[in-house]
Amino acid sequence: MITIGFAIKKNELWYSVLEGNNKLDALIIACEKHIFQSSSATTDLMLTFKNLFNEILGQYSPQKVACKLHLNSSIKQIPYMNYSIGVLALICKERGISFQQRSNTWITASKRKKETECLLHFNDDELKNEKLHATIIAWYEFG
Repeated sequence: MITIGFAIKKNELWYSVLEGNNKLDALIIACEKHIFQSSSATTDLMLTFKNLFNEILGQYSPQKVACKLHLNSSIKQIPYMNYSIGVLALICKERGISFQQRSNTWITASKRKKETECLLHFNDDELKNEKLHATIIAWYEFG
């Protein structure tokens, strides 16, 4: 099974692609960042996200997709941090891909237990911030 986790911050779309049968044997097959212009007009920004999501999903053909949902977005952040999730959800629905949202508080709950477990499992010192969050989200889609 292939899962993809997405985490977005200003001007950066991070995604992590994992493959395996379960959490115990999951491997990272890609973990990358795409740059976008958060200051773009909303319609242009949504087209950018549509193209990026279609490209990534087309390349990896995941069975499950999850994304980080920011619960405390400012009014200026909403187009790129929240509207983009609607674009991703629609594309997943059209492609028949399971879609899940995980809040930023879900990721860091339980004294960052998920972060610690993920870092130990993948043994990757470069997993930090949004890269780490995208990986955690994808990893937990294995159940």
